Amino acid sequence: SGKGGVGKSTLAAALAVALVREDKKTVLMDMDIGLRSLDIHLGMENSVVYDVLDYVRGDCKLTQAVLTHLEMPGLGLLPASQLGTAEEIDARQMDKIFRKLLKHYEYVLADAPAGLTRGIELILGSAENTLLVVTPDDVSVRDAERVIALCRDKGKPAPLLIVNRVIPE
Repeated sequence: SGKGGVGKSTLAAALAVALVREDKKTVLMDMDIGLRSLDIHLGMENSVVYDVLDYVRGDCKLTQAVLTHLEMPGLGLLPASQLGTAEEIDARQMDKIFRKLLKHYEYVLADAPAGLTRGIELILGSAENTLLVVTPDDVSVRDAERVIALCRDKGKPAPLLIVNRVIPE
């Protein structure tokens, strides 16, 4: 979603855990650079030493940046950096990250930041599929329309839509 607060990170973490429980080796990539949160969602906040920008800058190997969950060894996390920006990553580097992760994991889930930022463009350039998380309010729907247009512009399949916080009445 282009909108913040719709549940993107919560959904990404829950989906990753569900896949691991089905014996599917899964890695989460937190692309909300500057506002890392997936480590907290997964109870791994005290384990972060390196992050995606450390890898891109050449300060560590990808295997050093990816954390393995202690209670779910099939679950990995590539944390976002608390400092820096997504502008430090180019499309070629993002493709390399996806390709390397896919050698070790069946699923690579990338959690996007809010807004139509460089982070979303990088993810869409490398992703096979997109899950678009929205809430049933006008701002969220308008932002979703922009993300759908961005997917179309990049030649990607139409996103799968998840409408969160629906009140049946």
